[in-house]
Amino acid sequence: MTGGLRFLEALGIFLPGELRGGIVRHLIHGGGDFCSVTGFHEAPYSPGQITAAFNRVTAADADELTVRLPGVFAGVLTFFWEFDFRPDQGKLIRDPFAGELNEDTVTALILKLTHLRFLAEMRVPTVVTRAGRKKPTCQLLDQMPLKEPPKPQP
Repeated sequence: MTGGLRFLEALGIFLPGELRGGIVRHLIHGGGDFCSVTGFHEAPYSPGQITAAFNRVTAADADELTVRLPGVFAGVLTFFWEFDFRPDQGKLIRDPFAGELNEDTVTALILKLTHLRFLAEMRVPTVVTRAGRKKPTCQLLDQMPLKEPPKPQP
């Protein structure tokens, strides 16, 4: 895998708007090298690789919709700032919180809603790159209580 593709894959967790206007734009205008370091991987990038990755990202087409799903809030992975949500229909959703949710809001979700059923409002951005459609990410925006009893699972 080339450095540019690694870079694009590594940035896949960010929102399309953040990629187009945020960190990558600052890296390009800064003109320096960049090294992405996680607990398991280190990936250095030259200014040319950063520019090439930015050009690929800005060429991507992004769609976004907002959905409401009933289900059970299953908790938070605090190290990654991701939530688990089991919708009434479908598979477990493990994705990041929306960037506009602050720590107090997320703490309240954990304390009040873990293992309880509610209606989740989620933003679902989908990005289409030259390589094809990427898996959409569900970003938890808000929650509303449900007063109806849980539906039996098949």
